[in-house]
Amino acid sequence: MTSKALRDICGLGVWTLRDAAWIFVGYSPLQLQKDGHLYRLAGNEPVAIGSLEYRKAEEDQKLMEETLIDKVGNSLGTEFVLSKSKAGTDLLVSVDEKPDNHLDRNWLIDQIVNFTDVDVWWVDKLIGDHWLPAYINSDALSPRMLEERGMQSFVYPEDQHTIINAKVDIKSVTEVTADGSVIHSVEAKFFSKGVKPRTKFYRWLYAVIEMKFMDEGLPLPTARELYDHLQDTSENHKDKWKIWREDGGKIHWTEVNPPEGQNKDPAREAKSMALGTLSTRLDDWFSKK
Repeated sequence: MTSKALRDICGLGVWTLRDAAWIFVGYSPLQLQKDGHLYRLAGNEPVAIGSLEYRKAEEDQKLMEETLIDKVGNSLGTEFVLSKSKAGTDLLVSVDEKPDNHLDRNWLIDQIVNFTDVDVWWVDKLIGDHWLPAYINSDALSPRMLEERGMQSFVYPEDQHTIINAKVDIKSVTEVTADGSVIHSVEAKFFSKGVKPRTKFYRWLYAVIEMKFMDEGLPLPTARELYDHLQDTSENHKDKWKIWREDGGKIHWTEVNPPEGQNKDPAREAKSMALGTLSTRLDDWFSKK
């Protein structure tokens, strides 16, 4: 039987990085401010602030938070720093946009399950319960169930009749508008995981992938295919970005003529990255259907 603590965290569509760190080490922090207790995800037992178990869990939580900061920062192309909240407590914020650092729950789980060595024991069960989408681990479902649900759909525990991102089969649609224009749409072969990067170059790159590959019904490109596409279409963005490789090595980029009063893009990778890094970013942002 699924614990109340596990059920409660699945009732939220977004998590803060700090809460996510508690969750990935096995505890729900949702009641900390109300009754001073963590609750174990396995069994729902309360753990009081200041207890021996709490102090050990807090050490694990801080290490996990560092892992999340690094992983999320790299994926979104931004940095996270500690800033004081109104209540005087430390709060993680982005140095670029200073958001409230609430991020899509499913995306955070995907980042930890598929891009770190952390064992998240409850994931397969919650995919089976339909509380998480199958793209996080499609092996958790039978081929028949996967075909029925699709990779993206899930439900919230308190409203299991409303399916989020329900599977829709659209192979090809042709529409003639009132003025006689013909619109031809094809089914996308991959989808966004729901969290978009935040630095200027990454945002632009993301938009290129959506418009030139996803919207055209093409497969998700490999890193090399994307780089080659950027070179083949360089005339289209020569007034925005200069992109090149040196001796077949890292990809380099620099912004051309940034808007007046704005600095050039302060990308995390110091305006260069290996093809392998670009491949990881593609996997961070998108998933194949």
